[in-house]
Amino acid sequence: MTWLSDALDDIAEQAPDVDLADRVIEARGRRRRTLTAVAAGVMVVATVAGVMAGVRLLHRGEEPAPAVDVDPPKRALGPVVQGYRLPCKELEDLAEDCRGAGWRIVVGTDKKEYPLEDALPARNGPLAISENGWTIAYYSLKAGTVVTRDMRDGKVTAAPAKIPLAKMGSMAKLVISDDGRYVAFSKVPEFKDPAMLFDMVKQRTRLLPNRMAPIWMSEGADRMTLVSYTTRPQLMTMANLWGTASASDQTEVKLDRHYNFSAAAADGTTIVALETNMTRNDECVPGDLVHLDARTGKVLTTIRNPRLPMEDHNVYLRNWRSQREVLALAFPNRTCGAKGTAMVAYALDVHTGKTRKLRHYKGDQFWSTAFPGVGGTP
Repeated sequence: MTWLSDALDDIAEQAPDVDLADRVIEARGRRRRTLTAVAAGVMVVATVAGVMAGVRLLHRGEEPAPAVDVDPPKRALGPVVQGYRLPCKELEDLAEDCRGAGWRIVVGTDKKEYPLEDALPARNGPLAISENGWTIAYYSLKAGTVVTRDMRDGKVTAAPAKIPLAKMGSMAKLVISDDGRYVAFSKVPEFKDPAMLFDMVKQRTRLLPNRMAPIWMSEGADRMTLVSYTTRPQLMTMANLWGTASASDQTEVKLDRHYNFSAAAADGTTIVALETNMTRNDECVPGDLVHLDARTGKVLTTIRNPRLPMEDHNVYLRNWRSQREVLALAFPNRTCGAKGTAMVAYALDVHTGKTRKLRHYKGDQFWSTAFPGVGGTP
């Protein structure tokens, strides 16, 4: 299951008019536990003229979210190396879609695990981990908004704007900057409220376009690359985010093929992507690996049939491991004959299409695992 296919299924979905936070907290109390993408042949659209109506700075005047106490304990622990949700079979009293499965973080060299009891569970409960692993971001049920947690001292900081739980949509995504200071939030469906970029230090909020998911941000979060997962996929680049946006600060490209994106390369200019089954019409056949220009969407290089286990696995690209390699996660696809539930990580050479197996990780499907770095989250 992918962000793209789920987004298409949920375009018309409406949020329930109930106090969902109380329900989630109550349900979790009853059962204490032991606990992408698109791109390709393109048509460049004229740069959006003027300032986008939904892209602006949010004035300080909103009531700040309250301070919160969360698990793990508020003390120095170590960098987070992975976050994952327990498989449904290991939990009791869950809905069929596993919406009760909560997040755990794996910390330090000894791989000690902690449950994030305050984090919103399920697909609309996102988790992001900074590149160095020292900061995590997630939606806090108690704070009613996105929070970051510094793993050096346990300090929790709430975003400057609240996000009602009823507005979290059916799927949500967080992207955190390498230094842990900036957090971008987006969700599907978008309702009438926009996505947001938070400066967690200066407590500023920047509104972002609806239904656009960030896949790269610059140092200082002044530039960003975003993609849309709709029936008319798009690629957008934005600049001067904390200044006054102008017509020359953003470009928008329409895409006529569907791809599974990695994060953009370190300089934000190049993206690698795998052709998805929406283009191939056969999810059991390996898709081509392409290099794309992040600003124009032009296909720069195509590698036919990269050496990935796609005959019986769904493969998704995440963050870059080096200048040559990106992280590729392979999840068993029972439709294609795969057995077992273990997720396997590979390092994919973006120039040759060759892979080297890294290790098995916890997490049994696309939405159930997160790794450090922009692009490390579903």
